[in-house]
Amino acid sequence: MKNNNNSEKKGTYTTINSACSIIPPLHTWPDMFTDEDPNSVLDYENNKSHWPAHINLAFPFIPLKDFTNAKTKLKQVFKKHNIKPFDIILKDFEYFEHSHTSIIYLKPSVVNHPMGDDLLIYIHKLINETLGIVDKTDQEYVPHLSVAYVQTNHLNRILQEFKERSPGPIQFTVDTLHFLAVRDDNGKMTSKCCIVL
Repeated sequence: MKNNNNSEKKGTYTTINSACSIIPPLHTWPDMFTDEDPNSVLDYENNKSHWPAHINLAFPFIPLKDFTNAKTKLKQVFKKHNIKPFDIILKDFEYFEHSHTSIIYLKPSVVNHPMGDDLLIYIHKLINETLGIVDKTDQEYVPHLSVAYVQTNHLNRILQEFKERSPGPIQFTVDTLHFLAVRDDNGKMTSKCCIVL
């Protein structure tokens, strides 16, 4: 007899070709990616990066065809839960260490908000619950803004270089959440839809 006890998590279909993200103001990008030429960093259309500077709130995310419906639902939920513009500061470099390639990132801190850093986790949870997105990896959501992928055996040296080159804290107001999707012509993640808080 077939065992119908299926423990596989189900939920809304998601894809790695889309994301719901915070995108910092363009003028702040060179202060984050200090290992790159500033002019190249600012020229996202023509540089080698496939992502803009971003903090993912949901990734993988729903397909592009569902963006409009998702925007309507999330606007209602954000209004109900009083999600309004808030300020983020980026100042601390941290890392995800893996066996071969590790990720250096800036840790976003929410300032002047009663929920503090828990606000980003709360918004992540609201998005997933509203859209029926199930995290199939069981990994804890860690808000971050990736700045470099490095060979793990060089991690400590490169991390220290980022800290030494840092111009100091970067602060900006988050008043818009972006739905990103991969462009067919160049493979770059581009904002296709947004929610103004």
